[in-house]
Amino acid sequence: MVFRAALLMLLAGVFSDVTSASTTHEIRFVQPANILVWQDGGLIGQGREVSVFEPEASSVRPRIGSGTLMSAASERNSTLHGLRLSIASNSGFTIETDTPDTANRVTVYLVSQGPNAQAVTRVVSRASGIVFYQTQKTADQRGAPESQALHLEITWTGPVRPTLRIRATEP
Repeated sequence: MVFRAALLMLLAGVFSDVTSASTTHEIRFVQPANILVWQDGGLIGQGREVSVFEPEASSVRPRIGSGTLMSAASERNSTLHGLRLSIASNSGFTIETDTPDTANRVTVYLVSQGPNAQAVTRVVSRASGIVFYQTQKTADQRGAPESQALHLEITWTGPVRPTLRIRATEP
């Protein structure tokens, strides 16, 4: 008899409005910002920040499906006054130079985008040293990193190749 009473009180407590509160937990998985940069089909850098003309650190490991990491030419002086890069990123990114004067000599053209990519750019102020600003991740649909890349042509004037850094921005 005591057992039945205790069981009834337990069941009444479980099904009453006072004791049945619902809690919703929202879980978000955050990935660190990662940029992949290709030049002439070869991966030249990856990470939160990529320096285009400087050799990457040896600790950088290529991601599965991203190709083999190759270093870009590190010569500062060259007769080459332009290059084409493909950039895929899981966050927004900027292309920056070391000085505003150098930024005034650099032009970035969006040549095309991969079939799973979307360009969402913002006008930049050259006084900040930024020459290109992608406001969000490049992927518009699922696919291989190369299919989510923006294809850019970067040209500059003057005999000295500019310092170019591609840097992830926070959402």
